[in-house]
Order: sequence, then C-alpha cells, then structure tokens
Amino acid sequence: MSGGVYGRKKIVVWLSGKNYPFGYQDNKNLGVSFKDRLSLHVAASNARSPPLSSLHVQESASLGDSLTYGYCLIIVAQSARSEEDDAVGNNCCLLRQPQTQSQRGNDPKSKECGRNDDSKNIEPDTVTYRTLMDGYCLLGEMGQAKKVFELMLSKGSMIDVRSYNILINGYCKHKMIDDARMFFLEMSCRGVVPNTITYNTLMDGFCKMGRTQDAETLFSQMQACGQLPNVRTYNILLDGLFENQQFPKAVQLLSEMEGKKLNIDIITYGILIEGLCKDGKVEYAWEVFRSSSSKGFQHNARTYTIMISGFCNAGLTSEAENLLREMKRKCCSPNGRTCNTIIRGFINNSKTSRAMRLIKEMVERGFSADAWTTELIVETYPTLLALIERAM
Repeated sequence: MSGGVYGRKKIVVWLSGKNYPFGYQDNKNLGVSFKDRLSLHVAASNARSPPLSSLHVQESASLGDSLTYGYCLIIVAQSARSEEDDAVGNNCCLLRQPQTQSQRGNDPKSKECGRNDDSKNIEPDTVTYRTLMDGYCLLGEMGQAKKVFELMLSKGSMIDVRSYNILINGYCKHKMIDDARMFFLEMSCRGVVPNTITYNTLMDGFCKMGRTQDAETLFSQMQACGQLPNVRTYNILLDGLFENQQFPKAVQLLSEMEGKKLNIDIITYGILIEGLCKDGKVEYAWEVFRSSSSKGFQHNARTYTIMISGFCNAGLTSEAENLLREMKRKCCSPNGRTCNTIIRGFINNSKTSRAMRLIKEMVERGFSADAWTTELIVETYPTLLALIERAM
C-alpha cells in the first residue's frame, strides 16, 4: 500500500482504534498532539456509561430478571436528577410509591398512561430490589445502591446473602473496601450467613487494595466458620500474594493446594507463571509452563501472553517470537493483548524491524494498539512511525 496521508491515516487508525475520537480524520488533525487526543479519549471514556459487553447479571434467576435488570440500567443511565429528587423514588418507575385514588384522579399523567388501574400498582419484590441495586453498583452509584438496600429494609423485604453479595461486590469493585467490610460484618447481626461468594469477593477486594494480611485473616475465618474454600478462593489469594510480592507465602499456599488435592486449573498455572516472571524467575516460569502442558492442560491466549511478556521483559525476544509461532501452530489465536505485548517487547529491546512486521500483521487482522503501545511508539520512537507509514 502506498504511503502518504492515506498510509498515515491507516496506521493511526490502528494506533487509536476505529472508534477512538482522536484518530486522524483529515489533514488538519496531523498537527494535533497524539497525547492530547489520547487525553480527550480518556476523558470521553470516563464520561460514558460502561459498555453493555462489560456488564453481567449476578445470580439472575431467569431471563425475566435479566430483562428487568437491563431496563433498570437504561432508566438509571438516562434519568436526569435534580438535587431535591429522591434518588430512589424518582429514578425508576419500579420503586415509585403507589398513588392513592385521589392522587391518581388529580394526576394527568396517570390518566394519560392508564395508571389509575389498581392492577398496575405492584409492589417491587426482593428480586426487583436486587436487580436495581446491582444496576446502580455497575454504574458506580454506590450511594444509590445503598438507598435501595435501605428501602428494602424499611419495606420489610427479605434481605438474603445475595443482596449483601451485590453490595459488597459493588463496594469492592469501586475500591471502597472498608464499606464492603462494614456490610460483611453487618450480615451476622442480621442472621445472614456469608457464603463462598461473599468471602471470595471480599478477599479479592482486599488483595487488589494491597491488604493481603486482611485477606489471609478472612481466609482463616472462612474455614473456621465451616465454609470450605474452593479453587477460586485459593486463586484469588495466590494472585494477591504474588501481586504484592509475598512470594514465600504464595509458594506455601500453592503447596497447600496440592496437599489438599484440589483440582488446580489453568488459571492457577497462569497466576503462578506470572508471579514467577515478575520475580525475575523466567526459567522457572518456563518450566511450569511446559510441565503444565505435559499434565494435559491446554494453554489459552492469556497464559501464552503472560509467558511471552516474561520472555520480553527478560530480553528473550527470540523465545517470545517462537512461543507466538507455537500459539498459531496449536490453533490458539493470538489476541490484541498478545500482539501489543510482543510489539512492546520488540520495541523496548530495539528490535524495530520485527516490531514493524507484527504491526503490519495486526493492522491486517483488524487489531488496534492499546494506550501503552501507542505512547511507546509515538512518544518514545517517533522515527518508527515514519518507518511504519512507508511500509504500509
């Protein structure tokens, strides 16, 4: 393909992604700093609600619950609130108080919409409350979620472990770990018994905040209360220990897993391989990678990417490229993260020609560069952009 403006447009579409607002759209944009456009994109992303593809319905009982959940999210996202609005009562028709006969008679909207029909005044049940609460949590509106929870209490609705799990998960996801812990402690006061999901969620929150000691305490408390940890519980704690450089404890926990003959999965191996790579023990990580394959585990794109990243960080770019070829031979398609990882590895190790070849392959496959790769190319290696443009 010829270079020039068109070639530059194509490579920057790769750099920015098809839907990014800072991609080159015409010649006048060529003078705009890419870093400035990146800042605009981040600001625009923060202003948007999370994409539907990233949302999930927790413990939905049926398709009907899922539809209610989606409907609530739309209402929550599109509602315009004023300061004096009751956050629960006015944001969702599902939680409006039933009108009296006189109120319905004087309300033109009620007459217009047929709300004077008593059959329409249905009190929300526990599933409805939980669904709306989960929606608020996903949107990061924890104050609103808490108000729904308090409304459930005031209405005498059944508060079960799933209701608490939704709130605890929401607070953990938004790094409000002490609030999550408060609701966890409140459960016992209300006679609600935490389940494995509750403990896993709070442990994960502690680990992500670097509070591994609290996570370990909760792990011990969980077993003392008769809740048996599952493989996911161990994986959460193992990952937290590795992420926070608690390597001896992580190895000890892994030995405990093997001693209890737990069904260690590919996620466990991925955590172990990544932990060893971060500790600079790439050779040991490679041994674990190979031994897990010999045990019948089939590596996925994530574990391949972890090992490729370990090789690149250790300057072993040839090994990383060989592993990329192995992925293709074993019909494990590299994803965008894999390609971005190895391209950054090549660039950081001054292997620009090999990076260019992979960049061209990414463009042809429709992948986009992530923010790290973009900044590395545009800010650190501006000459590479010209080379890429001529090659396109």
